[in-house]
Amino acid sequence: MKLKLLVAIVSAVIGEREKDADMYLPLWLLVFGVILIALCPVLVVLYFVKKLIIFLPLAVAALLLGSLAVACWRNQSIKILSDTEFCYTTFLGNKRVYKFADITALRRNNDSCTLFVAGDKVHIENCAVMSDRLLDMLDASLNEQ
Repeated sequence: MKLKLLVAIVSAVIGEREKDADMYLPLWLLVFGVILIALCPVLVVLYFVKKLIIFLPLAVAALLLGSLAVACWRNQSIKILSDTEFCYTTFLGNKRVYKFADITALRRNNDSCTLFVAGDKVHIENCAVMSDRLLDMLDASLNEQ
């Protein structure tokens, strides 16, 4: 319940991403990343108070995982450019344009899907929000094979 309230507050402050992309990561991933980053100084203080070395690697891990979650939320997306092309942005912000006709396969993993396009891989998390338009175009491209 508290996490839903935090998501609602963050959503009100920064807005939604539905208008920007046809595939994007949900807002709770940003909230999760911010919580992990905020946990880092707490763990450092606990290290000095409790004198347990385990708190330092936990602080580093929380900072790294939180930063990765925020970067993924901020950058990873797919935007349809036309009926034949889409732009995939990686979690590092690198943009690549692909043609729907170049899609060769889709492999479902435990935590994500991998779309094989023109000898390259497009990573789609299971938690990603996808538009109906993108789902229809991917389905049509995979059924043409």
